[in-house]
Amino acid sequence: MESIISMGIELFFLISSIILFIVFIINGFNFYLCLMPLATGLTAIITLIVSIKDKNRKAN
Repeated sequence: MESIISMGIELFFLISSIILFIVFIINGFNFYLCLMPLATGLTAIITLIVSIKDKNRKAN
């Protein structure tokens, strides 16, 4: 159950960072400001992959 909640939170961060990146690009913000949601999204992707691998390892 804990891993499902953790993966849900990571998916939320991933989706919200993608939305923020799109909004920042549309509104014409500086590119360096757009790097913040990209970094958050990259971190969410990495932790999501690690969580999935950890969940699969515990299942075996």
